[in-house]
Amino acid sequence: MTTICMDNMPLFPNERSFGATIEECWGKLFPQVKVDRRDNTISVTAYPARLEDIISEIIELAATANVNNWDNEGAKAITHIAIRDAINFVVMLPSKISFPEVCASSNGAIDFEWDFDDCRCNVEIFGNGKIVYAGYLAEDDREYGTKPFKTAIPKTLINLLERMGAI
Repeated sequence: MTTICMDNMPLFPNERSFGATIEECWGKLFPQVKVDRRDNTISVTAYPARLEDIISEIIELAATANVNNWDNEGAKAITHIAIRDAINFVVMLPSKISFPEVCASSNGAIDFEWDFDDCRCNVEIFGNGKIVYAGYLAEDDREYGTKPFKTAIPKTLINLLERMGAI
């Protein structure tokens, strides 16, 4: 299991972990990025490889999209709370559901996308305690909404992903 903490706030339950400053961890992962938070810490341990990959992608987004106008087109910064919630989201995904593509959105969200032959699902996480989702199963079969996101992925979203064949 993995535990990542930022600003002394655990991102998900602790198993085995090591601690270091953000500069030390991010300096090794992203030597080109300078982090100016000397009093904050991050701790990380190991997860299964496929989950580690998507968590690494989310952390890379934190390094590149954490300031306003990160895309030189006016994009909003992605907050560390959105990063925390995005990591929690992928950790909470049932193991039978395939992992989505992940990217930074210009509106300040972490965007997850499942794309299949004839359907797709998008999930946006802003770090505000809510999940915004839209699923397109067919021309006349769409589901979308905003649901609370605190301790579990909304059942509505899990059901949508199952209907789409994300299993």
